[in-house]
Amino acid sequence: MAKLSDGNVTVLYVVDIDRILSDVRDTIANEVGEALDRSICEAMSCAMAITESPGPKPMKKIKTFDH
Repeated sequence: MAKLSDGNVTVLYVVDIDRILSDVRDTIANEVGEALDRSICEAMSCAMAITESPGPKPMKKIKTFDH
């Protein structure tokens, strides 16, 4: 419980710190979870692009003539 007063009016209010902390934890967990999901999706997209790309062609052997 907390007391707020401006000299003329006093207001008593109850703060449910456990609920506030729970809401903060839930919000942080959701934000971190979404960011992690985005990062994983981006990494998977990059990995798929790398594995699906044809890559550089092997160089052809050039015949040389030794004198």
